[in-house]
Amino acid sequence: MPEECIMEERYFPVVVQALAGSDYTVYAYFTDGTIMIRRIALILILL
Repeated sequence: MPEECIMEERYFPVVVQALAGSDYTVYAYFTDGTIMIRRIALILILL
């Protein structure tokens, strides 16, 4: 197999489910089993 045909395999986990929690918290569940917890800041723009 020629060297230029070798491809590097990488696994990029994707979000399978995202749930809203209390106080603007988001729980994201990934395909590799990890869980990311983020608190989201809300910015309201009044026109």
